[in-house]
Amino acid sequence: MKRVCCIGCLFFLLLSSCSTKPDNNELTNSNSGSSIIRYDVYQHGVMSEKPDEFSIAMNNNPIDLKMANDLCTQNIAGTNESQVFFDSYVQIWKDELSFSIDNLKKYISEEDSFKLDTVQIDWENSWKSNNEFDRSIIEYNEIKLGSQYLSSLRIYLINQYRERIFHIKYMTYLLEKSMDMKIPQSDYLWCKFYPFD
Repeated sequence: MKRVCCIGCLFFLLLSSCSTKPDNNELTNSNSGSSIIRYDVYQHGVMSEKPDEFSIAMNNNPIDLKMANDLCTQNIAGTNESQVFFDSYVQIWKDELSFSIDNLKKYISEEDSFKLDTVQIDWENSWKSNNEFDRSIIEYNEIKLGSQYLSSLRIYLINQYRERIFHIKYMTYLLEKSMDMKIPQSDYLWCKFYPFD
């Protein structure tokens, strides 16, 4: 039961970062232990009081919505069940990242595509190095976290992929909004998500 509560709390923090939008003057307190993701900084054009379309789309993305629903309806009380559950969502976010990168590459030069590939490898190596460092500290100090560590690692990975995807989608958004030829809204790629299920 304790494990379910820990997983629930971690996921609640994940979801609160999606659904909570502080007002434009509020700063995120990095010392509070919770991270509130502010997509209102992703503004194109004039700042306004109403939420921007990018924030609305990212805060209501289909992957987070399905994960929240599945978390409430599926039995993930055991270690194996929670690992399978979170592993499936790590894979969904990985697929979404590839899809989002492919969409961005439709608007950039071959040279920039190559640079993006290099940056992407650097990004992946960075979070892998962070994970290896964390693991070495935990193992060296013989800290016993058990399955709690495995679940929190998967939630960390989900958040890493999620943030990277939103950044890639934002770059696509900027390109689509600034193109000389007007793209019909139905053809925008920045707000499309890879089909999953």
